[in-house]
Amino acid sequence: MAFELLSKNYKSVEATLAADKAAGDYFVQGNLRGFVIVDVDYSEQPQVTVIFEAELVKCVKAAGEAWVAGTSLYWSGTAVTTTASTYDLIGFVAKAAASADVIGYMVFDGRAEVLVT
Repeated sequence: MAFELLSKNYKSVEATLAADKAAGDYFVQGNLRGFVIVDVDYSEQPQVTVIFEAELVKCVKAAGEAWVAGTSLYWSGTAVTTTASTYDLIGFVAKAAASADVIGYMVFDGRAEVLVT
């Protein structure tokens, strides 16, 4: 699970899947970036609720990075990182984390990339 919703305040939208998704999987469709909170079998249910904005999300953190609150975060394809590269901007650090930590806490904003570019 890459992402886990922890906050009660969040925004979501219904989206159509192109493949199966597991709870916590990252989701991209057009300008929408988010994550799903339940396992979804595409053949049985092609529609899914996608969380695209949340005040607090637990996430898989890139190894070896110390996080400072407020720093921009990106999805690398396997973990959340502070390294921009060509990755999707998806929010910012909610709580500081040490470089040895493998879990981080973030504010998720799946519209951040659209708002910046």
